[in-house]
Amino acid sequence: MNHTNQLAKELLDSFVKLKHTERKMNSLMAKSNPSVAYLLMIDHLAATKEVTIKDIKDEMAATHSAATQIVNTLEQLGYVHKKSHELDKRVVVVEISEYGLEIIEETREHMNAHMVQLVSYLGEDDAKTLSRIIEKMIGFCEWPQGEEHEKKEK
Repeated sequence: MNHTNQLAKELLDSFVKLKHTERKMNSLMAKSNPSVAYLLMIDHLAATKEVTIKDIKDEMAATHSAATQIVNTLEQLGYVHKKSHELDKRVVVVEISEYGLEIIEETREHMNAHMVQLVSYLGEDDAKTLSRIIEKMIGFCEWPQGEEHEKKEK
């Protein structure tokens, strides 16, 4: 096995381990409430536009039915409310409620506290390196499939 293939295997093994720890991190970040993770996703989408159920479906790569169920659950919890789109009454717009905004703020404070602990554990240099590598991975994953990726030096 050549060096590049060995590194790829090691990287894959690390990603598998990371995926297993993701559940634990998610429960810490969202206070063991999976609905909060969806609320944070809607908040992220709402930063740039009015959010529809279709937007949520597309972001989750899920069915329209699954996205609708999630929004209904969030609505029952009081995190969001739905309204008809002004121009197309068939389109459902999802807005975060005041209570939902409070939950988002509390969750962000909670998440920040955990990130402070992570920075302390990693040290400043490793935390900066990790952040840079994550951003680089995001850039790699956003390339259209089938195109060659060039190594980018920073």
